[in-house]
Amino acid sequence: MALIKRASVEEVVAKADMVEIVSGRTQLRRVGARWTGRCPFHEERTPSFSVNPVEKLYHCFGCQKGGDLIKFVQETEGLEFTAAVEWLADRTGVQLEYEDLTPGQEARRGRRERLLALLESAARFYERYLWEAEAGEPIRAYLADRGLSEETCHRFRLGLSPG
Repeated sequence: MALIKRASVEEVVAKADMVEIVSGRTQLRRVGARWTGRCPFHEERTPSFSVNPVEKLYHCFGCQKGGDLIKFVQETEGLEFTAAVEWLADRTGVQLEYEDLTPGQEARRGRRERLLALLESAARFYERYLWEAEAGEPIRAYLADRGLSEETCHRFRLGLSPG
């Protein structure tokens, strides 16, 4: 995987709005200089999750998870460091600069990108089969009986394999 130049990482973090990113996972409200809400990493009834938008840090006093903006994206999106920075760059409009790669590194990166594209294509196929095929009707009914909304199923990219 290509290395992203440190200056690009710093630019992405500087341009990203920590409160906006975290608000995509949990509702926050302002309390002084910080923002608080329920932790997106565990179930809780009262808010124990704190966000510092200036230093771009988060901490949960319940489960003790904490870190910076990039770690938050890694944990919530299930991404590695480079992919998390790329995810943030897409949302902030920052053009990333990469270190020069050797031919072997470039080949590995290309292979990984092809593999990810293949996995994405397969996931779309199985999702479409669940929601559009007649064979998916009993499964959709089962999911609804289990209390899973269609929105939740789409968010977690549930699908159905034929046969």
